[in-house]
Amino acid sequence: MQAESSSDDDDPPGPQQNRQSTWSPASNWVPHNLAFTQRPGPTHRVTSDVPADYFELFFDSEIVATICEETNRYADQQMDALRRDGGLSRHSRFRRWKPTTPTEIKKFFGLLFLTGLVRKSDLDSYWSTDELIATPYFSRIMPRNRFEILPSFLHFSDNAARPSDCSDRLYKVRHVFEKLCGRFREHFNPGMPSNRCYYQMYNLL
Repeated sequence: MQAESSSDDDDPPGPQQNRQSTWSPASNWVPHNLAFTQRPGPTHRVTSDVPADYFELFFDSEIVATICEETNRYADQQMDALRRDGGLSRHSRFRRWKPTTPTEIKKFFGLLFLTGLVRKSDLDSYWSTDELIATPYFSRIMPRNRFEILPSFLHFSDNAARPSDCSDRLYKVRHVFEKLCGRFREHFNPGMPSNRCYYQMYNLL
């Protein structure tokens, strides 16, 4: 197929050249069927009825420890830079920062997931003492100020270790991402769905 264009074929291409493109069905496209040779489903039997136990099959202690280590490292780097540049004010909440722990990281993510189930108009409402909208569980697990400061330093890799020529756009999460992919491969075998649904593909001409 050839592209339909408003310009002549002899005109040299250029960034300012206007072309009118149309969509046409990609009739020669063939879906790539993957071969599933193993029995689909979980590879490990978990007898627990606690959802967190299933979550920790993938988001295990090694990943949590990595996030904890890199978060503390980044906090130290940022605090040192602020002190050096005089950007740390007397009343900055960063002055109250203290190193996090794996247990606290788990609590943070747990509360973060819970905000998707318990929907409120703003973050402060989760720690409200107003009996009409109060959710005491949040304040029992973590103070509001601590919950708000953790995302300021939450990190998954060491910025200082990034090579100058690194072009990986996922560098900041690459380490944890690869670990998670490994856990997915270890604990679950994918399978071909019984009802296949293919999207019609089009070529942009």
